[in-house]
Amino acid sequence: MSEQQPIEVPQKVIDYLASEKTMTLATATPGGVPYATTYLYVNDGPTIYFWSRASTTTSRHIEQNPMVAFTIDTYSDDLRHVRGVQGTGECSVLLSGREIARVA
Repeated sequence: MSEQQPIEVPQKVIDYLASEKTMTLATATPGGVPYATTYLYVNDGPTIYFWSRASTTTSRHIEQNPMVAFTIDTYSDDLRHVRGVQGTGECSVLLSGREIARVA
C-alpha cells in the first residue's frame, strides 16, 4: 500500500467547495461503464464527504472500483459568471463513528 501524499489545493478552491452544496459524482464498473449522480456534500478542506445507502449503484461501484471523478459548479445565464471545479480521487467508506459524528 502506498503512502498518500498531502493534497495541495489553493485556498480559493477550498472556499468555493465550502460555498456550494451539491456535486455530481461519477463512478464506473470494474469494466469501465460510467455512472453519474448528484449528491449533497460537506467538505473539510479538500476532503469531500457525502452519504449514500450501501445498496445504491454508486456504492456498489465504489466498492468494486474506488476511483471517482466529480464536478461542483455554479450555473449562470451569463457565461462569464459560470464557476466550477472538477477532480478525481479515491473514494472510501467512512466507518468510524467518531469521524461520522465530526463530519455531521
